[in-house]
Amino acid sequence: MRELLHSVDGVKLTAIQSGLEAAGVPSDITTEVRNPYLGTMEFFLWVPNDADQSICDEVCQKVQERQAMGLPVSSATRVSVSEDMTACSKCHYDLRGQTADGKCPECGYPYELIHQRPCPHCQAMGPSDFSVCWNCGEEIGDTESFANPPPPVAGE
Repeated sequence: MRELLHSVDGVKLTAIQSGLEAAGVPSDITTEVRNPYLGTMEFFLWVPNDADQSICDEVCQKVQERQAMGLPVSSATRVSVSEDMTACSKCHYDLRGQTADGKCPECGYPYELIHQRPCPHCQAMGPSDFSVCWNCGEEIGDTESFANPPPPVAGE
């Protein structure tokens, strides 16, 4: 294995790792504590010695471009029928009707389904990947709490 990148931004390296895996390049992330008193860590992304450097460079560039534009660094296509986002980011295949996260049947690019769920506080419907309700501003919590929302209190 050889080091491809190192950074203090673990989210960015995880997004690059996902992109590499989707492109067929196995990878691994390791960490090293830089300052135990401040809690700073550095993340290292490793790829096989024979990994195609042009693929690695392309994936890194895409993540950095997304980050520079202020977009999420995730390499997967967000698929949300309610937000009218149903096309694969790579080949524009219509992903409506897919029932689980996976890879585009046309080109193999990864996608993640964004389902709607009610806020446990105000019952407003919102994307399942939101951590704060758009309507009431309350913290939503984990996904599992939306699968079984608490029963309504009598009189409300």
